[in-house]
Amino acid sequence: VTPVDITLFIGWPQREHAPFPSNPILPPVGTPGAATRGTDLVSAPLSSLGIGDNGACTVIGTFLLPQAAPTGAPQWLLQVDDGADINRFFIRNNGATTNITAGRPGADASPAGTMTAGVAFRCGISIDGAGRIASCVDGGTIQAVTGGPTSGLTTFRVGSTAAGTSNMFGEVGSIRALPFAVSD
Repeated sequence: VTPVDITLFIGWPQREHAPFPSNPILPPVGTPGAATRGTDLVSAPLSSLGIGDNGACTVIGTFLLPQAAPTGAPQWLLQVDDGADINRFFIRNNGATTNITAGRPGADASPAGTMTAGVAFRCGISIDGAGRIASCVDGGTIQAVTGGPTSGLTTFRVGSTAAGTSNMFGEVGSIRALPFAVSD
């Protein structure tokens, strides 16, 4: 037996308390060691986007989810809310499915379409300011639900809820928020 001297390099080891891993978390260049980050929370006041407190807006975007949402862990694409998760409109990938669905507390529209893991898809929502949200995925059938909030909305969020839960664990290609609702 001949002794052999080898060096093993392990690239990007990472542990997370989540249903699946997010993108690698790398330490600063030249300083190997543990690295952490908080949840990616992207938000903006509706007023800075020219959107009133009734939430009347149209949002179009491109998203990519590398995996389907596991049971009990829906993935939020975006949300318009009152600073909390009580009064809100949202669009998400429902847990245990690949369905992309818009909704409000207590009610979801029928799925507007489905996603394929690792494939980008286009999605749009329109909130009319009178309690209705409509959604469409990749030019498919428009689905809507009514009975949502009509005032008091303050915040636009991408990829998470106000509580920082139900994270998207995916990529956003582009998002455009228009300060008015379009018709179906």
